[in-house]
Amino acid sequence: MVMVEPRAEPRRVVLVEESTRERILSVGATWMTAQCALIVLGAELHENDGWRGDGAPTCAHWIANALDLELSTAREWLRVGKHSAHCRIPTLRSNPDCRIRRCGP
Repeated sequence: MVMVEPRAEPRRVVLVEESTRERILSVGATWMTAQCALIVLGAELHENDGWRGDGAPTCAHWIANALDLELSTAREWLRVGKHSAHCRIPTLRSNPDCRIRRCGP
């Protein structure tokens, strides 16, 4: 980031490093997008039984093992992914910034 000091004369350009806060926000945006993609892909994997044949008792078990996640996290991702597939309002599949929203009745 470049900041210019507000002086009439002389003008000095001061280079400012990206703050930790800005870096967290940047990495977080990338992480959120990847997590949303994983949620949608997990729901698709569950839908087409792509997890069967590897010895896992459920799709959530397969995802948890494959991605080194807690089983409860994998189950929640599948719940949200399945819910978004049947939802009538903008959700994971149609929202460009991938914010998770709950459907109403």
